[in-house]
Amino acid sequence: MRCLLTSPSSFCTHPGPVGVGSIVPRGVLRSRSSRPQQRIHASRDAPSSNGKGLDEDTIWSQLAFPSYLQSSKSHKKGVCDDFDKALAAAERKQAADCSIEDLEEEDPAEAVWLAIRREAERDAATEPLLSSFLYATILAHDSFERALAFVLSNRLANTVMLPTQLFETFYEVLVSDADVRQGALADVEACRERDPACTSYSQALLYYKGYHAIQTHRIAHALWSRGQKFMAVALQSRVSEVRSLLQSRCKTV
Repeated sequence: MRCLLTSPSSFCTHPGPVGVGSIVPRGVLRSRSSRPQQRIHASRDAPSSNGKGLDEDTIWSQLAFPSYLQSSKSHKKGVCDDFDKALAAAERKQAADCSIEDLEEEDPAEAVWLAIRREAERDAATEPLLSSFLYATILAHDSFERALAFVLSNRLANTVMLPTQLFETFYEVLVSDADVRQGALADVEACRERDPACTSYSQALLYYKGYHAIQTHRIAHALWSRGQKFMAVALQSRVSEVRSLLQSRCKTV
């Protein structure tokens, strides 16, 4: 069977097995490695809205990342939880270099939390046996609310109310209710300032059962006001049970 080609020069032979792809129009074959380079050059030279070309740094900063990752000023809280945590950690690290006295004027609540963390770091260095305990209760958390929720949930947990479930309940109330959060901070400051036996903020946060009972009552009251009356009564019963067990042990000793 004869095959007439009007323009033999318009075809080229591609090395490889004989088949449909063995003969392709000239000019179709291009090096695969040249395509990414052409795309990169095209993106570099692509005109922007103001008519100027975009350099590689501009492309990466404006196109490769979301807007909330480009600067802390353009970031809105709640868009990305992981970025919120990283930004808060960076701000705490920056605040760690300043004095607590300077921070008290700008943010008194953050000053108390910073003092608690520094006390925990100091105690962990002087008492290695308690370093794991201090890390789990204070140093592993990024806010006062999380630390308090962790301490209370482990203090009041039992076989029915698991510490993880109590932690979620306590933390949600502390974050959403400003009165409960501010009251807990004020109680810590009151213990430190008015009790001669209290030598640090962290001591009241970790060991004072009266402080734990008051904060549990605050959280239970918030839950009661929301309509979660059964949970509020359960917390009141549990904190009374824990306190009575502690008192009976003291009497026995």
